[in-house]
Amino acid sequence: MLAPDDWLVHDDGFVPKVRYLSREYAELEAARLWKRVWQIACRAEEIPSPGDWVEYAIADQSVLITRRDDGSIGAFHNACLHRGRRLRHDSGHDSGCIQCPYHGWRYGLDGALVHVVDRDDYGDVSFDGLSLAPVQAECSGGFVFVNLDPHAAPLRDFLDPLPTLLDRYRLDEMRFRSYLTTVLPANWKVAVDAFNEAYHVQSTHPQLLAWTDDVSIAYEQLGAQGHAHYGRLPHARRTLAPSPRLGLTAADYDEGEILAGLVEGLGGAFLGDERELVAEVRAEKPEHLLGAYQARRRELLSHAAWMSARSATTSSRAPTTSIGSRTSWGRSIRDRRSCFASGRTVSIPTRASRTHGCSSGPTRPSAAAVAQAPLRAVA
Repeated sequence: MLAPDDWLVHDDGFVPKVRYLSREYAELEAARLWKRVWQIACRAEEIPSPGDWVEYAIADQSVLITRRDDGSIGAFHNACLHRGRRLRHDSGHDSGCIQCPYHGWRYGLDGALVHVVDRDDYGDVSFDGLSLAPVQAECSGGFVFVNLDPHAAPLRDFLDPLPTLLDRYRLDEMRFRSYLTTVLPANWKVAVDAFNEAYHVQSTHPQLLAWTDDVSIAYEQLGAQGHAHYGRLPHARRTLAPSPRLGLTAADYDEGEILAGLVEGLGGAFLGDERELVAEVRAEKPEHLLGAYQARRRELLSHAAWMSARSATTSSRAPTTSIGSRTSWGRSIRDRRSCFASGRTVSIPTRASRTHGCSSGPTRPSAAAVAQAPLRAVA
């Protein structure tokens, strides 16, 4: 059995390896970390209509996040009160109520028990006021956070000062596009550690040095909650220049080529449009190439956001599913990255079977079907 001295960080900053290798320590994390900390479960636009739901799983816990009839978002433990059967898996839609696939007990979108099959067989047992165990759920920047601790501090207090720093980026106006999930043969903290520093770029990703300044970056602590970030130093600004490690002068490189490399390396939802913008701006030869490109790209994203708002008022929503597994991230070692575009969403239609007036959950397409299904842009 692990003793605190086995895993506590030493006074000299040494981090014991059992934090990364010990199954017992992973079990401690499941009991003392994941059950007590606010964590991102989904995006609010993934459950836009009453009856939409998403499952979030971490360690051995499963949480069901729903859009209620009044438009609010709620969450509860994803287990039937009768025999503990998992109610839903992945994501989908239920009309009016959620029915357990085992014995058919039904719950309202607020988690309240609304129907018990063969109620008379239970004699004098009272079912009044029974409800699925609630889980705290709050939103920030369009992200839905959950916390399994009923006594946890409010989300805003936990995130401080991040909301103040991030509000200007209007994350709540961005729209979910897809999840990219990968299985890593490592402890989850190894992946998190790697994404919290740029020190490894010069050796692990040397191809990025042609268009990345990996030197003018620092790690900064933020607030009393232990949050941190790494980014450019206060005096540093993004320029179209390679890493200082390469020892090149302005005469040795072309800003247009660096801009093209930057877009290819970091482009995402609108990569095709961004490539066209690079070509247009390079042909115009403005005095400030990067500034001209950034201004043109903001126009592109603003137009996409307008098209998204327009489509939201003129078209109905199709059921969606993610490529890859949302729920297995918590059970195995996964690096789940969310990709967002300001405006458009990509969806893959799925089928849902219905029983007793309630949806029994979506029938997930096969891996082959998902791989072959065309992505439908809603715009």
